[in-house]
Formats: sequence, structure tokens, C-alpha cells
Amino acid sequence: MADITCALGAWDGTNAARLSLSALCRLPRALQPAFDPRELSVGSIHLGVGAFHRAHQAVLTQEAMEASGALAWGVLAASERTPAIPRLLEAQDCLYSLGVKGKALPGWRVVATIREAVFAPEQWPRLEVAFGSPDVSLVTLTVSEKGYRYDPVSRELNWEDEELAADLLGRPPKSVVGQLARGLEARFRACAAPMTVLCCDNLVDAGRLLEGLVVQFIDRMSVEGGLDRSAFRNWVSESVSFPLSVVDRIVPAAGEAERIEAGQRLGFSDLVPVVTEPYCQWVLEGRFAAPRPAWQLAGALFVNDVAPYQRVKLRLLNATHSLIAYLGALSGHETIAAALEDEAIRAAAEHIMREFASRLESPGGLDLATYQRSVLERFANRHLSHRTLQVAMDGSQKLPLRVLEGLREARRDGDMAFFATLAVASWIVFVAQGEDDVGRSLPVDDPLAEWLLRARGLAPAAATRELLQMGQIFGSDLPEDSAWVRLLEHQVKHLWRLPHREGLRSLLRGQADA
Repeated sequence: MADITCALGAWDGTNAARLSLSALCRLPRALQPAFDPRELSVGSIHLGVGAFHRAHQAVLTQEAMEASGALAWGVLAASERTPAIPRLLEAQDCLYSLGVKGKALPGWRVVATIREAVFAPEQWPRLEVAFGSPDVSLVTLTVSEKGYRYDPVSRELNWEDEELAADLLGRPPKSVVGQLARGLEARFRACAAPMTVLCCDNLVDAGRLLEGLVVQFIDRMSVEGGLDRSAFRNWVSESVSFPLSVVDRIVPAAGEAERIEAGQRLGFSDLVPVVTEPYCQWVLEGRFAAPRPAWQLAGALFVNDVAPYQRVKLRLLNATHSLIAYLGALSGHETIAAALEDEAIRAAAEHIMREFASRLESPGGLDLATYQRSVLERFANRHLSHRTLQVAMDGSQKLPLRVLEGLREARRDGDMAFFATLAVASWIVFVAQGEDDVGRSLPVDDPLAEWLLRARGLAPAAATRELLQMGQIFGSDLPEDSAWVRLLEHQVKHLWRLPHREGLRSLLRGQADA
């Protein structure tokens, strides 16, 4: 995407007009889409209308339409958790601004790909109609790891989840797997045309996993109106594809400062801007059951095997991101960029990448050393206020995918994986001790928070053992690996000290001397 800037002078947000279709023509051409949004037709559904989708898939879809002239890929975007974003989007004709921030001056533009925004639990009939329309051939998802309501160890739906249980009985679905299964049922009944379901979340083998979760739901859901469950299941298997993909772009949460900046750049009020970095990656498996946007014209890469790209991203970028977030939060750093200015944290980040890189295949000629340097450069982008606590969220869902699978590989080779273990230790101290170097409380924002917080108030070794008992995170193998548990307890004991940064430096010195 071109780095577009526009100096519109001072902006006073008091009583400012809202961004809208009528306002769009009053913006400089450089900030407008290259098409009239009124000419778009809805060709895809997106579940999870958060900031990441609006800074990634929606942007690349707009660029694909601008490059190809095919305007059949407007998006019906749905939120599962809150009506806030859909209502704000609808209030400004589903337009929003995107700010790209890096070393150059920030570039802004208006994104118009989303044409409708709904709160799924309250507006399910509209989604159901869209699923059944032959004009809609694609569903994309960004609902985060926890949104799939499954056990990452068994890869089974969590049947004790109350929302899943209610969705099985036939109410307007609130869970994303329930929405997919019921939406595909509506399509099977209405037109039975092929459809592609594209998961864009950080899940290992995400497409296969999601297909399995949907089939599990179908096998248990209540059916009405003479639906032949077997025929429906076969149609899903034969006519619905679940390709794999890897997405990568840093998208911090936008706040009041970003809304003010967006208003200054546009001259119109925008309550839902998104900010991001210049870097954007999308790697896709070319296994689509139905038409799709010409994403390759927007820089997306189509490959036969996505898995090597995913492993590189999860272990070199995501695992490192988590390590920096926990060590940074413990040390009192508010942002990832500030944490990386701490020499000890930066050294730990460099070490964990080298540790994982030694077991990674280099996909498509990618130079892993160059990739590692680029990751640290991106994390050090001070123009993005990417908070350590935002990255630290949902650790129980992220660690198994980002860290533990690679750690298991290392242990099978007899490697202690010191720095992968350090990522686990920093998470344990973050959760169990819950205090940074200046005495501020660290919140545990996690779907398993009720269970995780049982470790609070325990001594370091006891807290470690308590958390290791959570099989949905660690399985049964790692807690039984006595040598690894001893290393983990050793690291937790060192990091537990205040200030935490001194414990980290002590661990790094000890590792250097080993």
C-alpha cells in the first residue's frame, strides 16, 4: 500500500462531521478508495470485525478490487462479542481510516471494503441470508485463539462451554463454530453452492482444525425440517474448502490519540480508525472451492504448503513477541518498543529466535537470519504504541501454539530449550506473582483466569507446579519431564525476585557461563 500523507492543517474535533459516504468525495483523492463504495456488492462474510481484520484482510481486499476492477467483494462483517464496533461502523457508512506508521511520515487512507456490519447474536437472520446467497462464496475469520472454544491438546470442542451447548439446541448462535455450522446449514438448504471458509487466526493447521470443529458441531447439533444430517455432512466435505493461511501485521489497539490523529488527517471524525505498521504478509494455500478476490495483485502469496511459513511466524515472531511482552510487563515497560530498549530483554529475544531457528525449515528461500532482524526492527517501531499487556493477553491460549510445540521438539532432541523455557517462566511469574518492578498489579486477561489465579499467593515452586497441572495448556508430557521442570523452577525462582530485570540478568549471566 502506498504511504500516503496529507497535511490538512489544525483540526478541532468539536462538532466535527462524521466520516461518511457523503464526506468521502470531499477528501483528497489520495485518501479515497479508487472506486465508489456504492458500487460494491457483498461477496464475502467476515466473522470477527476487530482491528486486525480491518488493517489486514479488508485492506488487501480493497487493493485487490482496485487492481482488478472486480467489485464483487464487499464484506458483511460480524462481531460475536460486542455490538460496539458494528454500530460505530454503521454510523459512518462502514468507512474507517487506516494509518500506517513507520520511519516515514504516517500515511492515511480510507478503507471501504466493509459494506455491512452486524452484531451476530442479535442480527443472525441477516447473516443467515448472506450464508445462503449464491453471490457470497467466501467466509473469513479473525476471532483469536480463544474464540474457537476448543481444547488445543485434544483439538476437540469444549462441550462444557455454555454458549456451545446453547447453540447446539438451535438458538441464534453466539459461538463462531456454531455460526459457521448453522450458516453452512442455511447454505445447504438454500443453494448448496460451494463455499470457502478461510481461518486467519494463529492456529496450527488452522483450516483442518476448523473443519474438524465444524464437523464435530454438526454431528451433535439439533436438526429441524427434515434435514438429512449425513447428506449435509457430505456436502460440507465435498463442497466447502478450509484452506490454510498465515497472516502477519502488527495492529495495536487504537485509542483517543489515534482518533484525534485520524480526525486531523481526514478533517472528519472517525471513531473506529486503525493504525498499523508498513509490513504486511499473507500466505495462502490455493485450495479454494469457490471464487475469491485477486489477492495476489495486492501482494498475497499463494503456495502449496503453508506449514513452513506458519512455523517460522509462530516461533520466530509470535513466541518472541510473547517473551518480550511478559518480561517487559514484569520490568515495568508499557510498550513492546520500550521493552526492547532494555538490553537484557533484547538479548533474550535474540536468543529465543536463534534457539527456534535452528530447527526450522526455510520456506521459499526465506533467509531466517534476515527475518529475525526484521522482526526485531518491527517490534522496535516506536511509532506504534503496542502495549505489553495487550500482547500478554490470553497466554493460556497462545503459549501452546507459539512456544510449547517448539519446546517439545527441542526436548525430543535432548535440548533443554533454555529460552523457550524462559518464555514459560516469565508467563508463570506474570500470572502468579502479578506485580511489576514498580509495584503495579499485572492483570490476567485470559479465558482461564479463574483457574490461573489460583497460583497467586503461592511460593514460586508451588505456583509453578499448580500451573503445570493445567493439562489444557501443558498436556501430560511436559509436567512429567523432570529435568525440564527443574529448569523451569530455577528460572521462575530467579525471575520472582524484585526487581525482575535483575533476575533476568542473573539468568542470562548464568547461561553465558554454562
